[in-house]
Amino acid sequence: MSRHFHGICKTVGSIALICLLWMPVKVSAQPPAPGKTLILPFEIHSADDLSFLRNGILDMLSTRLNIPGKSEPIPRATVAEAIASMPHPISENAAVLLGASLGADYVVQGSLTMIGGSISTDARFIDVAENSPKVVFNQTGQNPGEVISHVNTFAGQVSSQVFGISPPHATSPSTASTAFGATLGAAASDVSSHRAHPEKIYNEAMRAGGTSEEAMSDPYGQGRGFRGLPIWRSQHFKSHIRGLAVGDVDGDTRNETVFIDERNIFIYRASSAGFEKVAELPGAITDELISVDVADINANGIAEIFVSGISTLSWTAKSTVREWNGKGFNTITEAQPWFYRVVPFEARGPVLFGQRQGSEKVFSGPPEELGWNGIGYEPIGSASRLPAGIDLYGFAPVRLGENPEEMLLFFDRDDTVRLVTWNGSEQWRSEDSMGGHYVYLEPVQWRKNSRTAKMTGDAEAILNRYYLHQRIWFVDVDGDNRREVLMVNNIDRTGRLLERLRVFRSGHVKCLAWETVGLYEKWRTRSVSGYISDLAVVDFDNDGKLELVTPVVSRTGNFVTDTKSFIMAQELP
Repeated sequence: MSRHFHGICKTVGSIALICLLWMPVKVSAQPPAPGKTLILPFEIHSADDLSFLRNGILDMLSTRLNIPGKSEPIPRATVAEAIASMPHPISENAAVLLGASLGADYVVQGSLTMIGGSISTDARFIDVAENSPKVVFNQTGQNPGEVISHVNTFAGQVSSQVFGISPPHATSPSTASTAFGATLGAAASDVSSHRAHPEKIYNEAMRAGGTSEEAMSDPYGQGRGFRGLPIWRSQHFKSHIRGLAVGDVDGDTRNETVFIDERNIFIYRASSAGFEKVAELPGAITDELISVDVADINANGIAEIFVSGISTLSWTAKSTVREWNGKGFNTITEAQPWFYRVVPFEARGPVLFGQRQGSEKVFSGPPEELGWNGIGYEPIGSASRLPAGIDLYGFAPVRLGENPEEMLLFFDRDDTVRLVTWNGSEQWRSEDSMGGHYVYLEPVQWRKNSRTAKMTGDAEAILNRYYLHQRIWFVDVDGDNRREVLMVNNIDRTGRLLERLRVFRSGHVKCLAWETVGLYEKWRTRSVSGYISDLAVVDFDNDGKLELVTPVVSRTGNFVTDTKSFIMAQELP
């Protein structure tokens, strides 16, 4: 009964949000209350650190768009908290949804691009209910200080075109621009004179073999974790780590850590000197990487790197497999129409599955087992098919309790966890949702249309975003000859009511064990701020022991802040 009621609440919440976005503006004879305006920090494209400029624009717009009886800006502290964990950059659709969730009537988005001494200002004033820009602004200048006059002009256009109010007399553009340009120039020239960032010092120390006091005294441990287990944390990476896998990818009998961001592949190795880079494999600007796996599927003694992705030119699958050839990581297949996932089986070891991309739906057909045919990977016709309802991501074969029968544990569409037999008979279902991911796929046709057309109110299309599920690991973590289930649990600020918007505030890893009638929580790791994007249970640092390895996205980035991620490893007993 409670699960059914919870599902109804989620559905009602989603429908209410959709209705809000396309609800026509009602004309009232009474003077309307001031509309709430969500002012998002401007995105700045510049080689210099111009965070002070972004803050200045927020100050200006918060003042100029505070129009009595017409517009009242949402407090900046509220906005900062709401966007702290959102993916970067924030799309117009995501901005409108965020505005709706905060009760805003209008949203302001913009960007600055500085090349040399020239500046370009772009801004939009969007009506949330109509999901349409009321003012679209673009202006360029030869002096960076001209951004003040740009912002003044934009605010004036909003006042007159949207609210029918003539803007007050503004500060003289020439005087303001000159003063601001001098400040900007001084700040830009001072960037190189600042003290080195702590992460830069850390990275240099690691490359030099650990010359800092911290690196020499404690290259792996950074405090004590759950149940007294040591925790190691890498340096920060200024990117959104979307996925991670660990294995021997260069044939030297040592494990490497392979992780991806939106378009690049990184290969690192944990050693006595720290976390050292082995290789960085940049992708094309039109690549969007989805997931990464590592396994020796072609049985030549070297693990292949399976990278699933799409091309943003066609929004079609563009997956790649790379392998070490003695000199570099050679591409052995590319632009494949499959999404890949490697799943460990207790008896068979790692098995490669693939699922084709759909057009009207995210996937076409069920996941299929793939094998090496000498030149690529193709379906193995004799392989067992997964039960209906299980897609490529987020499933694992398990043998729970005293029952020797192999069953399948998997994430459902709403991130509840289900246990079924191979013939599809359900044995158990979790009460609450778990897992949670930022990375998603959409049907090809919907993705193409959303690039050029406004949302039309098609609820099915809006809610058809498919978020990847987290991996499920089935392993004996405490040496009692009984395997446990390990999975990520990210906590969503919205309670997953906003189907197309996820804002995670924290994450942890759960260890679940089987007790007669179901899985129960045996223990969990400490929570980390942000969200956990993947999970591996492997010998991360080549010491012969299993570690729990998680990439943590501590800040997903927005117009105010850069994206930040790090990798955390915790020893298992």
